[in-house]
Amino acid sequence: DTDTGSLQLKKDAAVSDRDVIYLLRSVHQQQAQMNMLADQKANILVATIGVLFSLIVTRLLSQNAVLTTSQSLALIVLGFTALMAFALGIYVLMPRVVATLKGKAIGDCPNPFFFGFFTGVDEKTFTDFVANEAGNDKAARYYLSRDIYHVGQVLRRKYSILRKAYLTIFVGGFLTLLTYVVMLPLD
Repeated sequence: DTDTGSLQLKKDAAVSDRDVIYLLRSVHQQQAQMNMLADQKANILVATIGVLFSLIVTRLLSQNAVLTTSQSLALIVLGFTALMAFALGIYVLMPRVVATLKGKAIGDCPNPFFFGFFTGVDEKTFTDFVANEAGNDKAARYYLSRDIYHVGQVLRRKYSILRKAYLTIFVGGFLTLLTYVVMLPLD
């Protein structure tokens, strides 16, 4: 049954190149949305930790602040883990535009439609490349597939770091509570 399905897919694929382009564009749009979602999650984390830091600093700098040992240690644990999660969140948001052509032809770069590459050549070179190389369905599928792959690599990196940031703040909250509860009898 699987072989019959793959044969049918091959027949259908021969009929419509538009469907292939539509599929690739849909995947590309989904990845763009996932990229924006990762950035939004990182922004929420960074903003939340910023508010948390302002509350901690306000508490520490208030004139009547007399902290017990358990409170001090709990705030140190929370501050340290929140700072780590904050740094990871900023790292997710930090642009990584390090791409250059460095003597390569525009068609030889990993993603000729990424602005970090094509802005390294003059306008005529770029427009000639688009007109000559990306002017047919096969080339469009090829370059769109390459772009999907590279955006996927960026997404993998962002979501991996974002996961670590959220786990860090979660573990930090747990360790803060644990530190406070364990140290409370010693005050």
